[in-house]
Amino acid sequence: MRKGLNQLFAAFAITTLCVTSVNLAPISAAQAASPVIKLNYAKKSMNVGDKLTLKATITKKTLKSKKLVWKSNKASIASITQKGVIKAKKEGVAKITVTIKGTEHKASCSINVQDTKKADEEILFTVETSVRKVGDTDKTWKKEVDAKIGDKVEFQINYKNISDATQTDVAINDILPSNLRYINGTTKVYNSTYPKGFLVDSNEVVGEGIRIGTYDPGANALIRFQAEVVNDNFTCGKFVLHNWGRATVNKNNKVVQDSAAVNVQLATCPDLAVEPENLVTTDDKS
Repeated sequence: MRKGLNQLFAAFAITTLCVTSVNLAPISAAQAASPVIKLNYAKKSMNVGDKLTLKATITKKTLKSKKLVWKSNKASIASITQKGVIKAKKEGVAKITVTIKGTEHKASCSINVQDTKKADEEILFTVETSVRKVGDTDKTWKKEVDAKIGDKVEFQINYKNISDATQTDVAINDILPSNLRYINGTTKVYNSTYPKGFLVDSNEVVGEGIRIGTYDPGANALIRFQAEVVNDNFTCGKFVLHNWGRATVNKNNKVVQDSAAVNVQLATCPDLAVEPENLVTTDDKS
């Protein structure tokens, strides 16, 4: 009888030890990874100017009354309010983190900010530059003309908005090469408001540039000015003078440009004299 009781106590002790060992086992990896705070987005793409509200869910009942603290590691790219509202400011990637105040429980969301509007505006306008001789009976605009020193030529820069959005702060400037000199007071802008053109009180079309306003989808403007062919550094032969008309929109850094040419033919360069070797003359007395 005693022997049977001893065996029973031994079995009970072993069972107790096994149960105790299970209760003291470390938390599993799956349990450790279970978040106390969850966000509705772990990663999100936004466009510049967009807003998005992040929603945090606290899974632990004892912490649900705690305050949430929001923070952006790059507020210049994407800012966050203490109500969880994100505002996308400029291109880049920012990390938004929310923390349960007074604890180490946190969650984060990666925000990728893109400027799709800027990308569209960078390519959705055109520029065409053409030229004609002043006083010529042929008034056709061409990609190139022949001229000589003292001739006057007129350039035209044709900007057009080919996007579906209004383009603001359109700026035009021109790069004149050597031997073409801008004629002061000749810049005119033609558009739907001024179909007969208005004279621009500035010569900056060949400097910092001129701003010609806002243009709706499909609208265009013509900018015209004159230049004189001068002898800055001509030598001899044929010269091709490329003039570049340029445009930018919405104060971005994208430049669209196109060129037209003035061909100047000067006197043919004289052939170089060639001295023959070992020249022998009839009076050679050697």
